[in-house]
Amino acid sequence: MEQETNFDNKNKRVNVTRLFLWFLGDFGGIKGVKKIIEEKLNIDISGFGIKFKSYHWDEKLLNFHPQLQIA
Repeated sequence: MEQETNFDNKNKRVNVTRLFLWFLGDFGGIKGVKKIIEEKLNIDISGFGIKFKSYHWDEKLLNFHPQLQIA
């Protein structure tokens, strides 16, 4: 999450992974996303808006689990 979250202090906006948008209900809506960011990154973002980054489907997903292999 640290690598995927960017803070725009000038515009009071937090740019987060689009995965939060896709599962917004599971995270408790925008308030839940903000709470997760504040708790996990220990950053006060009160007064900040949330912007969801576009998702890049060309990511090398196997980088996250090196034991998986494609034959």
